[in-house]
Amino acid sequence: MPIEKIWTNDQGEIEVNITQEAEDKRKEESLKSFRDNFSVLVVDLLKRSDWTAVSDVRITEEQKEEAIAYREELRDIFDNIKNQTQEEIAFVELPETPQFIVDSYN
Repeated sequence: MPIEKIWTNDQGEIEVNITQEAEDKRKEESLKSFRDNFSVLVVDLLKRSDWTAVSDVRITEEQKEEAIAYREELRDIFDNIKNQTQEEIAFVELPETPQFIVDSYN
């Protein structure tokens, strides 16, 4: 990390100024990490509901429609986060998982 200046403050603590370029890179890496972690969560939720998309699964039409809508919302979130800031991603609301999918976890 490129350093501009290192000094000891009045309390005897070491302080470091880094270059703007280094700070920008740190922020970019932090955002990428945040996006990656959020993406993993969304993909995990999609995987946990994959079984609902199998053609011979035994669920009602209403459940099938609910699963389709839920999975579509998750895919939309996944597609959109690559263009969002960390602050925007932090306020993304995940859709509520349909109860019949939650029940299948057990």
